[in-house]
Amino acid sequence: MGSKNYYKVKPLRNMKTLTILLFTFLASIAINAQVKIGTEIQVNTYTTDDQYEPKLASDAAGNFVVVWPSVLQDLDGEAIVAQLYDLNGSPLGGEIMVNTTTVDDQYSPDVAMDLAGNFVVVWTSAYQDGDDDGVFFQRFNKFGVKLGGEVQVNQTTALMQGHPSIAMDNNGNFAVAWVSWSGMLNGNTDDIMFRLYDNLGTPTTSETLVSSPPGGNFIRCDVAMGPTGNFVIGFHDLDSDGRGVFARSYDSTGIPISTLFQVNSYVTDHQEFSALAMTNGGDFVVAGGKMVMVVEFMPDSMI
Repeated sequence: MGSKNYYKVKPLRNMKTLTILLFTFLASIAINAQVKIGTEIQVNTYTTDDQYEPKLASDAAGNFVVVWPSVLQDLDGEAIVAQLYDLNGSPLGGEIMVNTTTVDDQYSPDVAMDLAGNFVVVWTSAYQDGDDDGVFFQRFNKFGVKLGGEVQVNQTTALMQGHPSIAMDNNGNFAVAWVSWSGMLNGNTDDIMFRLYDNLGTPTTSETLVSSPPGGNFIRCDVAMGPTGNFVIGFHDLDSDGRGVFARSYDSTGIPISTLFQVNSYVTDHQEFSALAMTNGGDFVVAGGKMVMVVEFMPDSMI
């Protein structure tokens, strides 16, 4: 990192391996929380070193894809790997190496899938954008075949851009949100950014600032998108007492629907952002907190 006055936040793999083997990669397919279908399934077939922190997305028929970082599978640092499954949990083909660039680390992936099963994987890639870490994506068809090459999302390359999240509408248009440490150049700790793309991977906006308050220390964010392309971005930042959870909603073109609003009403100590989900009707739920906090929003309540 040289003389740069910031640090890279990466998972502590050796603290997570046991959890992945016993819980996360041994995933159960369930109709709901009460009824399991079949037995636990180990996703990774490559088992050397660590495979950890998976993400999952599914299509309208119930077929799904799992992505995860895998240490040294591409023979140079961490790699991003994917595995497709049908609706019964049977693997479709073998593991897919997502990243084409293998120099240094590719980590912190996320994935989104459209109704037909086409999907996009986004991740952080170390030093690939010419400065420090950058955000990249790769498109795939429903058979797991790459569509085009890797695409760089971030236009600003100073310092680190990373920890991306991706969400997709029914037609395959998608939004990528990420944390940018370039805000340090303007006196902030970090910024939350997003960029929109159509279903061919062509950008429809430039990178756009969501929030850049002096509190900073976002570390991560999440984005959820409805069937017609409206989306919400959530993250945590400093509130009146420790950390709080914040969000902002946008229409399908990236125009804000709401101002930045605080999700948590209980402000004592820390409430840390965890995840977002959106319904077909545009309602969305935010989960977060050291103890789980779930808040549901109707579209009109965000304006």
